[in-house]
Amino acid sequence: ANAAQAAGWHTLGPVVADRTFGPSGWGFVLAAQTAGMFAGALVLLRFRPCRPLFVGCAAILLWAPMLVVLAVEPRLTLLLPVAFIAGLGFEAFGAAITASLFVPSVRGAGAYRHHAHRTLIRGDGRVFSAPRAEPVQRRRS
Repeated sequence: ANAAQAAGWHTLGPVVADRTFGPSGWGFVLAAQTAGMFAGALVLLRFRPCRPLFVGCAAILLWAPMLVVLAVEPRLTLLLPVAFIAGLGFEAFGAAITASLFVPSVRGAGAYRHHAHRTLIRGDGRVFSAPRAEPVQRRRS
């Protein structure tokens, strides 16, 4: 899932934006995502779930609509609110992973292993998606 997210958003996202609404629009989309992350952090200062890892894994599903909108109908009017909501989910996921790393016991080791694996896989998604983005760039030239 992380490889698909990294490939679809960080690698192919700028290519799609360049072909449709332009680099300045992509900047606004990233700003909306960042605003969602900031709002998510503020919400999480007050909301403390008893099962943070479950809530975080459920919240990361909010990334899916953003990738679907980027792939199917990349318009700013659709992408801006969806990016904001995805930012909320991404921040909830990050906070859950961080909170689970501080759980004393064998479960904490499992959470850290998941976090390390996720970080390694994310880089692979970008590497494998770069060849897919190259034909898009050639057709445009």
